[in-house]
Amino acid sequence: MEEKVTLGKPIIYPNTYNKNYLEKISRESYRNSISIDHLSPYGFDAWNIYEFSCLTNKNTPMVAVGQLIIPSSSNYIVESKSLKYYLNSFNMASFESLNQVQSVILVDLEQLLDVKCSIKLNPPSDWKMALSEPNGICLDSSNSNSDSRPVPELITSKSSISIQEQFYSHHFRSLCPVTGQPDWASIVIDFEGPTPDLDSLYTYITSFREHKGFHEQCVEKMYNDIKLALNPKKCIIYAYFLRRGGIDIVPVRGSEKIIFEPKRTYRQ
Repeated sequence: MEEKVTLGKPIIYPNTYNKNYLEKISRESYRNSISIDHLSPYGFDAWNIYEFSCLTNKNTPMVAVGQLIIPSSSNYIVESKSLKYYLNSFNMASFESLNQVQSVILVDLEQLLDVKCSIKLNPPSDWKMALSEPNGICLDSSNSNSDSRPVPELITSKSSISIQEQFYSHHFRSLCPVTGQPDWASIVIDFEGPTPDLDSLYTYITSFREHKGFHEQCVEKMYNDIKLALNPKKCIIYAYFLRRGGIDIVPVRGSEKIIFEPKRTYRQ
C-alpha cells in the first residue's frame, strides 16, 4: 500500500474541525493485490454514518444519521479510520444548519477523492430507515465446508437453464488487511444466468473467512469471480458490512445500473 494512513495507529482524539484528518487509499493499490478480469461497470460505496453531532450557532447540539455515496469509478477511497476522526472533529464546531455541514463535508471529500460524491445528513425527524432482511434464497442452510481461499473455480453451475433469482448469506467474514480484525457482512446477489449450484456458491462466499481485503476489494473480487465462473447476464452484489466505530459500509457492484434503496439489515 503506497499511502501512509492512520489505520492501525493511535491518534489524539479531535475536538476541533479539521479536514486534514482525511486520508485516501488508491483503488489501484487494492486492485493490484488481486487478479481482476471483470471490473463491474456500475457501482458505488455507501457509507452509513450513525454517530454524527455538531453544534448550532447557539452552542446547542445537533445530531444526524448520514449517508455518503462514493462512486466505484473514483481513483481513491477514503480511509475509514481517518473519516471517523474527521467526522468527530465536527463535535464542538458550530454551524447554522445541517445543510451547511453537508456542504462542508461534500467539498472536503470531493477535494480529497477528486470525484463527485453525495451526502445526506438526516435529523431525528427524518429517521425512517426500517430494518429489512433480504428477499430470495438463503444459502446458509448449506452443509458445505468453507474453502481456504476464494477462487472462481469454487463456483459451479447446476444447469445451463437461465434463472432470475436473488441469493443471500449472513455468513460472510473477511479480515482487515492492516489490523487483521474480522469484518462481517450479509451478502446479497441479484442474479440472472445459468442455474448455480447453491452449495458451491455458499462455499465460495464463506471462503473469504481468512481473506485479507478491504470491503470494496472483497466485493469487486466476488463480482469478478462470479462473472468468470458463470458469465451471468446480470449480476449485482450488495455487501452489508456491520458497523464499526459508528460507520458501516455497503459496497455495491453490478453489471447494470443500480437502483439503491437505503436500508439496514438486523445486524447493522
